Amino acid sequence: MPELDRLTVLEGGAGSLVEFYEWVKDALNGDVLVYHTGDLAFDRQVTVEPDAPDAASRELKISALNAVAEAVRRSAKAREVSLTQQRLKPGVYQYRATRIRQGHERLVLERFSRVEPVFA
Repeated sequence: MPELDRLTVLEGGAGSLVEFYEWVKDALNGDVLVYHTGDLAFDRQVTVEPDAPDAASRELKISALNAVAEAVRRSAKAREVSLTQQRLKPGVYQYRATRIRQGHERLVLERFSRVEPVFA
């Protein structure tokens, strides 16, 4: 089980895709991100009636969840993260991405983060 200070829980909604990419950039090998709690397949397909209370807010959360889920899938395919899920109770899971860093990747990131623009 990961150390609590190396476990990050992504808040859903606007900005969560940016938060995910920032986590991928900054996370150390073995850091864990909880990117969704619930039933991911079901929650991604929820439809909201246009006249429902807070419909716009709910639609935004579903759109953000879909965007994050696709970004996580792409990161897993690129071998940047490994994906696991933990069953909390029937029908409720915690979806996790664990950061995988290759030995040279951190050095490359550090080198390019120190590059200064040629034209100031």
